[in-house]
Amino acid sequence: MLFCQVESCLYFFPKFATASFFFLIIPIIQFMDTLKYLLDKFLDYIITQKVYSKLTRKSYNFDINQFILFMKDNDRTLAGVNSKFVRKYLFSLQKYNYNKKSVGRKIAAIKSFFKYLVRTDVLDKKYYVLNLDAIKYEKKLPKYLSENDIIDFLDKSFPPTPLGSR
Repeated sequence: MLFCQVESCLYFFPKFATASFFFLIIPIIQFMDTLKYLLDKFLDYIITQKVYSKLTRKSYNFDINQFILFMKDNDRTLAGVNSKFVRKYLFSLQKYNYNKKSVGRKIAAIKSFFKYLVRTDVLDKKYYVLNLDAIKYEKKLPKYLSENDIIDFLDKSFPPTPLGSR
């Protein structure tokens, strides 16, 4: 990734930029603007290339924005994010009482976002996979009917009439 300073404006050029890309100079004045731009590109990518649903896009947008705000509150840049910092973020979520599936989705969103940033040469490969394991959560067993409940159900559903015995 290249950065260029021109008249107190910072311009951002990804490594993969072609000659025609340089005509589309993207001014970046603040860190949050940069992340917002990268997040928008990522969200477009998961819709067009990965074919995720709009609901997943909305959830990832919320989850990653929440993480970006946490980064800003802790004075971190993208290069300053590591597994330990993400664990600190996940620990901070405990006060909001998120269930394990929501936290698991947040981990998936963050990992996917960083994987995208590495793939587009915004970040170095050492960020490719943050060493975070998916959260294990209980799988609920299905509720079942007892034999008597099934017999009662069938008796009520099929009365002992000529029509019901068909």
